[in-house]
Amino acid sequence: MAIDLTFSPPKSISIAMLNPALKYDLLDAHNQAVKNVLTFVESNYVVWREHTNKDNRTENIKTKNTLFTYLQHRVSREQDPQLHTHCLLFRKTIINGKIMTIEDRFIHSNQYLFSLMYDNELSKALQEKKDSPSEIHEQRSKKYIF
Repeated sequence: MAIDLTFSPPKSISIAMLNPALKYDLLDAHNQAVKNVLTFVESNYVVWREHTNKDNRTENIKTKNTLFTYLQHRVSREQDPQLHTHCLLFRKTIINGKIMTIEDRFIHSNQYLFSLMYDNELSKALQEKKDSPSEIHEQRSKKYIF
């Protein structure tokens, strides 16, 4: 029915979200990173397999459309701070007005790539935030340089 792509920032981000001054910027950076990766997945990995009986040929067609739903959690099963988002990709796409099933092997075989992309997108989003933890750390370091 659906493929679960789960994205989770480092534990330090979840801990930093306990600070009300950082919470919404960190959450926004996480959400933006998830959105960017899913846009990439939808554009490049949502594939429908067309088989033609005439010449017994199979062609993979990028449909660039699917349906995702997001389930966001801010704690782990043990109730520790652990931001993570489950993105359920429904295994359907629309081709010529018909609902068809996608070929999901491309998505399954690239989940590690999507995880690395998320890490990269999150890092980029945090660097763009004015009050990101990396900038706060940098400001604290500068205070003690003589």
